[in-house]
Amino acid sequence: MPSFISPISGFVQHSTSSIPPSLRPHTMMAPLLRARSMYKVALPRAACRFHTKPQSVNLSKFGKYPTKMLTQPEEFPLSVWAPVATVPGCNPDSPEKRSVRLLGAKQLKIRPQDVQFFTAVNKKVRAWMYQDHFDPSHDYEHIMRVVKNASVIVERTERENPALVSSWDRTIIYVGCLMHDVGDGKYIKKGEDGVKIQEDLLMECGASPEYARRIQTIATHVSFTGESKNPKRLKEIIQQYPELAVVQDADRLDAIGAIGTGRCFTYGGAGTVRRQQTINRAVQMLDQRFKYYVDWMKTDVGREMAQRRWEFMLLFRDQYVEETDASAVVAQEDDENEKS
Repeated sequence: MPSFISPISGFVQHSTSSIPPSLRPHTMMAPLLRARSMYKVALPRAACRFHTKPQSVNLSKFGKYPTKMLTQPEEFPLSVWAPVATVPGCNPDSPEKRSVRLLGAKQLKIRPQDVQFFTAVNKKVRAWMYQDHFDPSHDYEHIMRVVKNASVIVERTERENPALVSSWDRTIIYVGCLMHDVGDGKYIKKGEDGVKIQEDLLMECGASPEYARRIQTIATHVSFTGESKNPKRLKEIIQQYPELAVVQDADRLDAIGAIGTGRCFTYGGAGTVRRQQTINRAVQMLDQRFKYYVDWMKTDVGREMAQRRWEFMLLFRDQYVEETDASAVVAQEDDENEKS
């Protein structure tokens, strides 16, 4: 496999021949065309940024993989390949603002007797995750996405293996998703006890001490770092609390793919440590951390979802290396020695 190491970013650049043909980024048009074919995306009309009226666009005339980028806006409106859409989870009236929506107990099939408890936790977690010391990589919208991921895992697994899902407690799964970043050591003050913070919040919402401890145990063992340090202990906890497998997969799915890449850059920009490093650090973490995520998924559905997101990250890495490689204009080591 042809490869080289970028002298700027330090990444290993692989030939795109290693990527399945259906996933190769031949041009900027490829993602749109793949979306049209895979998901039957309907794009009958698109508003062109260069015109005052919407322009009708016929994508079929461009073929499967256009060999060049069209430069005439009349031929190919910019907004077709860079559409403006409302981001899921955000405030639909103002997408740039934080979401304040609660999760739907009905949509998640929460037991009637647990709805009040679930909603109370939802409200407290929303307030907790929007505190000033949190950044957008870990906020309430992250929580919403994790709950959504867990819902997908639960619903798909139920269709394929209903007996397995019958052993899961949906309320514990979704409350575990809500709670997994409450009391996170990265964001609490020195001297604060994350476990106590979690248990107190749950009991304030009506959980018994035993029920609160069960959810707290799940929430505090979602961490990738914790599992990497003691994988045997994690397996023991999952045997005792099988809902942890779903919560953990749901959280890790939000750490990879397009959203995971964005969160990694965001977390780096918000933290003091990464400010001493380069922007490349976020992409270097693909080979240092995120490459393990697919194999470490605990559910079949989660692993399948993770594989798709990981393939996107590989494409992103290749494109990133291409765009950041400035070796052609960097002085060679021999040249620098001559100057010195």
